[in-house]
Amino acid sequence: MRSKSLNLRVPRLGVNRYGVFYVRSSEVDESGRRKVTQRSLGTKNPLAAKFAALQFCLGLVKEELMSDINKYGQNYEIDLSSGKVKADGPEDHARAMDVVRMLLEGNNLEAMMRRNIPQPAPEPTAVPAAASVPQPPPPLELMGLAAQLVGQGFRAMSMPTDVGVTLRKALDEHLEEEKSRVKSPRTYLEKRSLYDEFSAFFGDVYLNQIVTLDITDRWRKAESKRPSQNVRKAIKAAQMAAKERGEQVAPTTLSLGRLEKRRGFLHLFFEWAKGGTRYMHKENPMGQKVANKKDIRAKTVHHKEFTSEDLGLLFGEQYPQEMEKPDWYWLPLMSLYSGARQGEIASLMLNAFEVIDGIKVVYIPDAKTESGRRTVPVHSVLLSLGLWDYVTFLKARGESRFIWFRPQKTPGKSVGEQWGKWVDRRGITDDAKVFHSFRSTAITDMYDSDAPNPAAIRDGVGHSGGTKGAHGGYIRGAALIRVQAAIESLHYPAVQIDTIRRKAPTFEEFYAEEKARQTSPKFALQQARRKQFATVQAERAIRIAQRNARGTKG
Repeated sequence: MRSKSLNLRVPRLGVNRYGVFYVRSSEVDESGRRKVTQRSLGTKNPLAAKFAALQFCLGLVKEELMSDINKYGQNYEIDLSSGKVKADGPEDHARAMDVVRMLLEGNNLEAMMRRNIPQPAPEPTAVPAAASVPQPPPPLELMGLAAQLVGQGFRAMSMPTDVGVTLRKALDEHLEEEKSRVKSPRTYLEKRSLYDEFSAFFGDVYLNQIVTLDITDRWRKAESKRPSQNVRKAIKAAQMAAKERGEQVAPTTLSLGRLEKRRGFLHLFFEWAKGGTRYMHKENPMGQKVANKKDIRAKTVHHKEFTSEDLGLLFGEQYPQEMEKPDWYWLPLMSLYSGARQGEIASLMLNAFEVIDGIKVVYIPDAKTESGRRTVPVHSVLLSLGLWDYVTFLKARGESRFIWFRPQKTPGKSVGEQWGKWVDRRGITDDAKVFHSFRSTAITDMYDSDAPNPAAIRDGVGHSGGTKGAHGGYIRGAALIRVQAAIESLHYPAVQIDTIRRKAPTFEEFYAEEKARQTSPKFALQQARRKQFATVQAERAIRIAQRNARGTKG
């Protein structure tokens, strides 16, 4: 059976760059100029848009007929609400009947359109058959919108009341609330970036226009192809090397865990919109998970700890020369002798280094979880290598950040890149052995040693279930002594302490050169260029997201 096609051109109908249809109207202002106005139809469905636009055009004709009624004569009255017609004589009565006939024909045309216009068939979706997925609204539901377009004369038109606020406005409002609620700055920045990407993807739409089908058919497909931010440079290098060999390398995309985390953030946003604000009038379109915990664990690449042989290769006589900058030198050692994460150490403020009950400690505030906020005694090996001297030197200089010479948003990026190069040069080829492997190494070593108890170990590395409970990570007295004992149990015979010791652990010469470099005109010019480049890249990312949202290639 041949399918019918509504292949007709509708006047006044257009589509914006986001794929949302609109209708045009023009009017002459007091100065005699003709002004063209565009108003959204609130749909990306072509058939629904054609139907609403036809309704609008028909309404304009009816409005013009009623407004220009004097050309049929003024000696009659028509009351449509009661169905009464008054006329002075047969001639005027005939003119009034002509008007009534035209109105009835217009209504019949509307009825015919409602009967005969084909309904758009939903596209196939990857959602299981058992899932309840609401279909797009049929064109008939746009009757209210068309009537409003006509009834307001297209001059004081507003969207239907059930449409609510725009997606961008709702996201901004929720993000403003999250600023005071989210405890980790890193999580807040992650949410802000996600909200910007989500808004750019869907464009200038209203919150209630987003349905489950939009998420499953469009957003999830785009998310599954999103490249991993952390490995873009590695991908590019691998692709260039493969190109020389005549091979192809598929880009590394976001992991299942990362995709589910992003979905979870948006799920909470839509729940918020349905809750106290009442902005969302439909079911949460982010209800279906990307993957369950079992699937995520199966796909997750777990970091491996460094073996004794690895540590001997990494921390030998070449370490001070290869890891010649303060962050390159100190951060791997601090992670090895505490189990702290790279980002936790790199973002430390100098006031985090304190002396409590005679014990030199560092307080880690900006961790991933509440239990991650903790007081960590500084290992005696780090003290013997001059870490406390380094911190004292920076405080005397008036610095506030532990790694003050790196960008505040990405203070650990440089050491992560340098460490990866160093591991490769030492012949360690296992991709599961990265900077984060220090955490696995330290935790494993503590449990294998004579550490006092598991609770003290958990307190030291920031895992839940320790003794500090709701005290925000600040511990004193006997509890602090137990954590110190757990940290001091870290012992790596393969690490050549005397060989990696620096003559000047405070890096005075480096800081003198760095201070001069950062105050030079050349550095200011470089920073301006980087800022300009970042702006261009952000604008390009927005354009790409908008193009993807329209379903175009390129």
